[in-house]
Amino acid sequence: MSSIAQRYDLSAEDRDVVDRILRKRVSEDAVRQVIKRMGTTFGAHMDARLRTLSPELGFAFQAGGQPPGAQKPAASDHSVGLTFHYPEEQCRLILHLDREGANLLDSALLGADPEMELPAATGPVSHLELGVLHTVTEAANRTRQTDQPLLGFNRVNAHRGDDAALANTSGDALATLTFSLTFGVNRAWCWLDIPHRLLIELSARLAEIEAAAARSRERRGFNVPDFTIDVDVVLPLEGMTLEQIARLKPGDVIEGATGGGGAVVRAKGRNLFAGQIGRLGQANAARVTGPIAPLTAAIEAHVQQHSGKGGK
Repeated sequence: MSSIAQRYDLSAEDRDVVDRILRKRVSEDAVRQVIKRMGTTFGAHMDARLRTLSPELGFAFQAGGQPPGAQKPAASDHSVGLTFHYPEEQCRLILHLDREGANLLDSALLGADPEMELPAATGPVSHLELGVLHTVTEAANRTRQTDQPLLGFNRVNAHRGDDAALANTSGDALATLTFSLTFGVNRAWCWLDIPHRLLIELSARLAEIEAAAARSRERRGFNVPDFTIDVDVVLPLEGMTLEQIARLKPGDVIEGATGGGGAVVRAKGRNLFAGQIGRLGQANAARVTGPIAPLTAAIEAHVQQHSGKGGK
């Protein structure tokens, strides 16, 4: 039996499914990578969304599995489930919260003090509490440009734990990931059910993402060819009329521009660095004082272009 099946506390029947998938479809290491990637990505997604509702809320993947004493709640009116739907209706994730987790979220959103321990909640989850949790679904359903492609939800809903909408009607075996839910000094646990076929699909996406990242690293690691190019140092001079330029002869001294600009180091027609003209031993030299900001260079090029047109 695969260790991945044991680690996520699957039933004997589901373990058989996992073993069959691992042998025929992907390796156990690949599934482990997908689970870690999915857990980390989903945890970051929910953590960012919950903090938009309360900065004291936190959500994190428990890579070590379910902590001692924590247990996924059975279907009842004392628990809550959030469904994260993919475009394919039957392909979804379900986040289960026990009474403690639901109470933690409701208390945080209703303005409880995060530095005080929350009183224990008892009894069924009320319609008011469920209504408050709909705020969480609205936040969780928002997407950002930086979201990982693994999270392509088209809607998120909240249900009481005994709602038929939380039943696994697809017939797929599930893997369950554990997350911590924190609000100041308070902590609870929640559990995310993921269909195995979705894990297989995510393994393919993960391979594509890793390949794209490798190609990106190769581009960033591009080595500049080691060949020589001409570098010029330009020293700004005082403006001269065409008549003055026509009268120049060997031995004449041209004054540098007053009130500012030092030398400019150029290559291939582009201003690269600001500098100073000087001597190094018997040779002329230029000291680089700093890079020229791209915006500054663009403005200078624009001014020079339009000054040239005016001169014509």
